[in-house]
Amino acid sequence: MTRTPCAHEKDVFGGRPTLVLWAAVLLIAGVTVVVYSPALRAGFVNWDDDINVSENPGFRPVTARSVARFWHEPFQYMYIPLTYTVWALTAQLCGGAGVTGLSPAPFHRLNIVLHVLSALVVFSASRLVLNAREKHGTADTNGSRERCVRYRLAASAAAALLFALHPVQAEAVCWVTGAKDVLCGLLCLVAVWHYLAARCRSVGSRMKHYVLATVCCALALLSKPAAAVLPLLAAATAALALERGTGRRGRAQSLHWILILWLAAGICCTLYAAGLQPAAHRSTAPPPVVARPLVALDAVAFYVYKLVVPLSFCADYGRTPQVVLTHPMMWAAGLLVGVFLAWFAVKGRRTLAAAGVAVFVIGVLPVAGLVPFGFQEFSTVADRYLYVSMLGPALALAGLMSRQRQRRAWVVCAAVLLLLGLRTAFQARHWLDSLSLFRHTLAVNAHSYAGHSNLGNALLDDSRVDEAVLHLSKALEIRPRLADSYYNLGVAKGKAGNPEEAVRLYSRALQIRTGYADAHNNLGVALYDMGRMEEAARHLSAALRLKPDLAATQVVLGHALFRQGLPAQAAEHYSRALVLAPADAATRSVLGGVLFKLGSIEAALAHYSQALVITPDDAALHYNLAVALAARGRSAQAIAHYSAAIRLAPRNFRALHNLGRLLAENGRLEEAVTCYSRALLVKPDYLRAHTQLGNALAGLGRLDAAARHFSAALDLAPDSEDVRRALQDVRTAKETRE
Repeated sequence: MTRTPCAHEKDVFGGRPTLVLWAAVLLIAGVTVVVYSPALRAGFVNWDDDINVSENPGFRPVTARSVARFWHEPFQYMYIPLTYTVWALTAQLCGGAGVTGLSPAPFHRLNIVLHVLSALVVFSASRLVLNAREKHGTADTNGSRERCVRYRLAASAAAALLFALHPVQAEAVCWVTGAKDVLCGLLCLVAVWHYLAARCRSVGSRMKHYVLATVCCALALLSKPAAAVLPLLAAATAALALERGTGRRGRAQSLHWILILWLAAGICCTLYAAGLQPAAHRSTAPPPVVARPLVALDAVAFYVYKLVVPLSFCADYGRTPQVVLTHPMMWAAGLLVGVFLAWFAVKGRRTLAAAGVAVFVIGVLPVAGLVPFGFQEFSTVADRYLYVSMLGPALALAGLMSRQRQRRAWVVCAAVLLLLGLRTAFQARHWLDSLSLFRHTLAVNAHSYAGHSNLGNALLDDSRVDEAVLHLSKALEIRPRLADSYYNLGVAKGKAGNPEEAVRLYSRALQIRTGYADAHNNLGVALYDMGRMEEAARHLSAALRLKPDLAATQVVLGHALFRQGLPAQAAEHYSRALVLAPADAATRSVLGGVLFKLGSIEAALAHYSQALVITPDDAALHYNLAVALAARGRSAQAIAHYSAAIRLAPRNFRALHNLGRLLAENGRLEEAVTCYSRALLVKPDYLRAHTQLGNALAGLGRLDAAARHFSAALDLAPDSEDVRRALQDVRTAKETRE
């Protein structure tokens, strides 16, 4: 049976947009941008922004190969390749990583643009639903047709503004890493819109919307696995918002075949994502299966409270399953919500308010605690988890306001939206930097492990070591069974000049988590600094087995092996470091020195030359290259590089001496005398310079001056027979001349 289009369908799906419609779109976009504008001045925060974006090796630089790697394998225990691809494109289109690294501004602009698009999709979806309900006779049609259309448009705009401006959205939008939630949310909303559009269209045009909805579903799953809940969102919205009065048949049609395909894909993604979670990193066991519904109900109750009382938002609420299960008052709130949901499922009417409740609850199901997930180690609840769920309150508000004809109701609605916008703008200021974010987190939740830990790390980055130690010590008190607690405090103790305590803390972290690469690395570096080379090499090697792409670790391990008298093994690790960081001139210089000692002079020359291309004004490199060139008998080139080294470092007495020696060997005695003399001005007790200068002066026939320098050399080395003999020869020559 062919289905007739909904009333005023062309207002949603085509036709000429009215001036009022454009005004509503511009209002939604403009207000959203203004409210979130404080985020445009924000930087990266040490709340996964460093791992995912600012220090992501895949963005340094962005290449086709580095982007493809995100699609081939998980990164940081997550498989969200579309999100990483969007970040990579943002980094590349905005100039890439400069001298100071990636700029955070383009990423914040990206989040705001995605959020504006999401709000506009909510606006369009609300209009679609209200028009569909008007067609089925389920909406209030008092007044003229034109006035009803305008009320529905205004109600849809109010719904979009509620979605855009509620402070619970601030975390996802103002946090660079929150792009995964915003991008996934946008794609989910577009998929729901296309699904609803397909249910309102004629049979001939449905397939296009179903195909587009399925594409958006797939892209959403590739943005974040939480999109697995999308088929339930679409089914609930279609059943409760569109098809009131269709009876059992309409209810059954809501479970469309396309949703079964989405559900199967979502289940596969959920299982895959769950398998990536590093269970070995957890300090607490997940709650028992029978207790998880209580945890989930508490999460829903918490979200309802935050929706109604939009105050005291922070990055870490510390509401872990263990906290919930040990506080009966939390059980009571959760059970009360459970009773309401059970009543709603049995007795609830099929209204937009009912659709709003269903969407709100379904949206948080993947992260409500029924299935353990990574962040639950810190808290089951987080503001960003409500991003898609806010479609529910938006639809409910659209249904409520579409029936309002009194000016007072609209004034109250506008006032509430204004207050929410102001609250969100204020909340956005807390995301300016790590110090601001986690100070605010501790103001809301004084017992936040993440607050103390991340604030301590931010203070370390700001060189405020004593304050950092206080916060990191508090974090260790809160989570004494977490390896990261010991590791972070170990870093602080090392910077505070207490390497022994740092070694103890790193060792304790490794007792808790044996495969902790960073702890192995830092322990190895600390042991190296303490001169314990064998132990250092053992831990550095363990770190590299776990993370082979640590270039700096390869270098330190090379140093440790060299100091143990193993230059060949050291050279191997320096070479591996250069594969990872080919532009590291310092490592090339060190490798050149080791190869020179091993007798591979040509290889040493190659590395010195490549290093000079990178840092042409490095005096030490010019000196080392000159030494190697002289060893190969390439005197002219050696003289040029000794001269360059002296030009860059005029007090390099060794370069002055060596240049003098090469000049003397080439018969340029006057120039040699000048070089030796300059070397002695820098280092008057330089034995070899006195000796060589004496030889050069003797060769020029300046015997008195030669005798003085040989005498000075003999004073420095009274047991040197060579110097004594040279002095005697000069004196004999002088007597013969006289």
